Amino acid sequence: DAAIDVARHYAETRIQGGHTPSPIAEHPDVQRQLLDMAADVESLRALLFTVANLGEIGARSDDADEAAQA
Repeated sequence: DAAIDVARHYAETRIQGGHTPSPIAEHPDVQRQLLDMAADVESLRALLFTVANLGEIGARSDDADEAAQA
């Protein structure tokens, strides 16, 4: 998230253009790149939560197996 914030701030403050200078954040390709970055972060966050959830489910099933054997 921090990298996206830095990239977004840079794109909003970086001015480029000839006759009508504007922030590069207004350029469609830069917007696409920022959205791609955000999508990658959100996808990895979802994967992390899924793996953590499966780890907790696995740990609980191990506890249930041990209790059943006792």
